[in-house]
Amino acid sequence: MAGSASLASVVIPGSIASAAAKSVSCKTVSGSESTQTISGCTGSDVSQTGTTGSQKAVLKSGTGGKQGTTTIKWKNGKTTIYTFTVIAQYKEGSSSDKCPAVSGKTNIEEAVATITVTGGTTTALKGGKFTEKTCAYTSPLTVKNLGSETF
Repeated sequence: MAGSASLASVVIPGSIASAAAKSVSCKTVSGSESTQTISGCTGSDVSQTGTTGSQKAVLKSGTGGKQGTTTIKWKNGKTTIYTFTVIAQYKEGSSSDKCPAVSGKTNIEEAVATITVTGGTTTALKGGKFTEKTCAYTSPLTVKNLGSETF
């Protein structure tokens, strides 16, 4: 994706877990550049989150869209706040880009980010760390997770 605003959407959940300490896994994360929906959540701590929610990212100024904070608002009324840092970006056509084709859309890039849960009312998830993989597509800008997001 081109431009820093686009990177915010890329790092919104869609992850492969790197920390097994937390146990909420969400199968689907998708949406626009500014807001994504989360669904299909399961796990022993799902009582903290419920099975669905929505999230919005705020980019940290001066980072070129590579750092920021995201707030998830779960359907049960609780929140999860996490910080992210983009650690890799693979442009469409790169041998490292693993994003699948989506009918009627053009793949822009895959991004990989490190995530740390820093706050919110889902206290069991605080301190959780994971790596997130997300794909971005055009027409209109759409993001989808590559794998499940696990806290």
